[in-house]
This record gives sequence, structure tokens and C-alpha cells, in this order.
Amino acid sequence: VTGYPVLTRKADPVELLRADFSSDAGGPDNEGFALAGRWQVSDRRSGDPGHTAPHTLYFGNGDSYPDFANAAAISPTLDLRGLLTAQLDFSQFVDVEAHFDFAAVNVVHGETTTRVGRSEIEYESESGGWVPVTLDLTPFVGQQIQIAFEFTSDEDTEPPREGWYVDDVVVQGMPFTAAGSRKLAR
Repeated sequence: VTGYPVLTRKADPVELLRADFSSDAGGPDNEGFALAGRWQVSDRRSGDPGHTAPHTLYFGNGDSYPDFANAAAISPTLDLRGLLTAQLDFSQFVDVEAHFDFAAVNVVHGETTTRVGRSEIEYESESGGWVPVTLDLTPFVGQQIQIAFEFTSDEDTEPPREGWYVDDVVVQGMPFTAAGSRKLAR
């Protein structure tokens, strides 16, 4: 009879991604995110408390965002294989037209995209400042994934809204380790 590994929790989580969108030299850095549409690395709101200054990921034109928008900022591929649990943490400042325009977080895994968070459901359409968000990625352990911050607007944003800022993105998980093996009794 062969032995089977005994899985135990490791004391420290493993960090798979940390993005504050500022380079070591202090300049803007997309941190490997693919940016589409009006997604950009910005220093707007750099003086606001509640996030790491000076740069953030931002969807918008400054004082507003475009009508008929649908674009995503997509992370590099993250390997959740070998983890027991995983989570996404980030800070956001969101100012979108309630019930019509949405800031959503999706997980891309293979050919499938799964929504894991959206304004008005998991967080407010108007945050009034920087707020932390935590989303559970445990359903995706054992897979390679990407995080997609997706912004969608309708045909008329009234009154003009600022858009969506994302900063301090961290993906971490609790790994399992083989602590030995046990023989099965016959």
C-alpha cells in the first residue's frame, strides 16, 4: 500500500500579485496589467487618504467617463494551483451613475469569465472616498486565472461622474504542503 500525503495549512499566505501602480522610481507602472479603452495609470486622487500614492489604475477622462464604454484592465496570469484558499484585496474610489453604469470585477479562467464583484452589489456606486474591498477567489483554486476590472457605461451619464479608481491590488492564498505520508490499513 502506498502512502498518501497529508495536507496541512502553512502558517504564512503566499502573495501572487501586489500592484500599487507606481514604479520603484516613483513613476507610473501598469504592473503588467493589459489596459483597454480609457483605462490608464493616473496620479489623480494621489493626495487622498486610503490608498498608496501617487499612482492608481483609473477608468475615466478626468472629470467624467465616456458613454457606451465597456473596457477592462486585465492582470497578468496568476497561478492558484497548490492553494487551499485565495482572495483578492484592493482599494477603490468609485463614482458611477447608479443603476446604469457599473464597476465590476471578473475572474477569467480558461475560456470562462465569472463575475465576482460589482458596484451596487458588493460595493457602492459612490464610495465617497477610498474604501477597501475583499473578494473570495477560493472557488478558483487549482486553476490559472486573470483578474479583470471591467467598467461599463450606458448612453448618457448624467450628471457627469468621475469613474473608477483601483489601487493596492493584492492576490494571496494559503498554500498546502505535504507534511508526510500515511499508509492505509488493509
